[in-house]
Amino acid sequence: MKYFHTGTIRRQTQVGQQFIYSDLGTTKCFIQPLDNESSDLLNYTFSQGSWGYFPYGTDIKEKDEFVWNSIKFGVRGVKKHNYGNLAHFKVLLEQIK
Repeated sequence: MKYFHTGTIRRQTQVGQQFIYSDLGTTKCFIQPLDNESSDLLNYTFSQGSWGYFPYGTDIKEKDEFVWNSIKFGVRGVKKHNYGNLAHFKVLLEQIK
């Protein structure tokens, strides 16, 4: 799989009494808007959701944030696809306004 994009993974950490997101690192990825059927199933409006494809082993988890092209996304789900040379993570991303 080819990864044409690069973005930043941000993870929530506790600082004193509050929780903040801080940069965990950058990674290669491929971002693709959700198709109409997936958007309908998830009850997302147009361009609100995207699929992110990340190299297998990337440290990305639900509740992380992902920033790509100045767009901030919440990570809503991570699924492992370990298919030999095509191993990757398929990640559901929801745009944060």
